[in-house]
Amino acid sequence: MRRNRLLLGILVLPVVLVLAASALRVYPFHERFLLFLAPLLMLLAGFGIETLARQWARRPVWLYGLLVLFLAPAVVGVGRQLAAPGQFMNTEFNREVLLHLNDRYRAGDAVYVFWNMNQAYDYYSLAYPLRYRAIAGSYVKNTSASPADYLQNLQLDFRQFAGKKRLWFVYDKTNGDAIGDYVGQPAWYHQPGFNAPEYLEQHFATLGRKVYHHQRFPYTVVLYELTPTPRLKLMLLPPLTTARKPSALAAH
Repeated sequence: MRRNRLLLGILVLPVVLVLAASALRVYPFHERFLLFLAPLLMLLAGFGIETLARQWARRPVWLYGLLVLFLAPAVVGVGRQLAAPGQFMNTEFNREVLLHLNDRYRAGDAVYVFWNMNQAYDYYSLAYPLRYRAIAGSYVKNTSASPADYLQNLQLDFRQFAGKKRLWFVYDKTNGDAIGDYVGQPAWYHQPGFNAPEYLEQHFATLGRKVYHHQRFPYTVVLYELTPTPRLKLMLLPPLTTARKPSALAAH
């Protein structure tokens, strides 16, 4: 019995530590940040089933009923996903969006990938023969104080559009936090009614005309035909001439 309690404590302790770290705001208790706990929870479930199996050894009907209840959610979930893959929770279509763009890309187009799609682009640019080389959006939200400041901090990215006739913009509409970020921070970035990719869409609309939009929610690709901007003409000025002062020797 003492050994069983020790094993139970070993399995439960990491969960308690993560909850404590989250309460102290040093680790986010959120979705994929908790994947490492999955094996522990599976072992904990197996430990519980094994314990009940010993107690119900003379009642096999109860034991089989427990196994059915334990496995039913997984079986139902897999069945639903096979029947309607597009409706399953957390289904990702970033590959499909990047390949959709690839089929419509023209040589000389600029492709700007918002920061929350950089990891997808990095992977699929190696896994597939993408015909374009994208501009990776900078991650500057935590060093910006407002939407206007955010836009200003991205100007180095936008300068790479110079000389391009068309601009593709690729983004994830819903992912607002990078791995390691606290959810909902900074506050201005997550304020109601503000969506950073849509904010950039409005800015890009001032650079040209939006001509195409495709979305496999929440992954989105938008195409703009950029308005040509006149290049600054260098004014050729005549060489500056200055009268030479007579030297002291010549003056004498």
